[in-house]
Amino acid sequence: MTQLLYKIEDLCFDCPTIPKSRNVSRIFFSHAGVTNAWYSDFLRLPILNEIRDKKDTLADLFNKVDQTGQRYLLHAAGYARGGYDNDGIIWADKKETMTDMLKGYHLVVGHTVVPQLESIQYTDRSVTYIDVLDKITYFHELDIP
Repeated sequence: MTQLLYKIEDLCFDCPTIPKSRNVSRIFFSHAGVTNAWYSDFLRLPILNEIRDKKDTLADLFNKVDQTGQRYLLHAAGYARGGYDNDGIIWADKKETMTDMLKGYHLVVGHTVVPQLESIQYTDRSVTYIDVLDKITYFHELDIP
């Protein structure tokens, strides 16, 4: 995990580094990020009783739901987008993830265009926004052993 964190950090040249905290040891990559509000709703979904395993990671849970006929649950749209729920991992935006980012995780998200890589950190959670291709044309390949 630490090796991956440093490789990701190498992507930042003139931008804030990915925050490091003893309280945030898990990194989660997703399209739009995960908010505590949406994740709380997600954990109450009946389908999780059928597919959940004690050892499942966050990614395991989302991937398992994605493989069911109820994958639409991952695409929840919030009120601002005409939906009835909290924005899910496809539709959450910076306004939501910067104030309600998932506790215990460092989120690496795209979806929200930013002029440069940007990180926000709290004691027990953090987020880095990486969708900069409208401003910076840069591609980087990670070689992760």
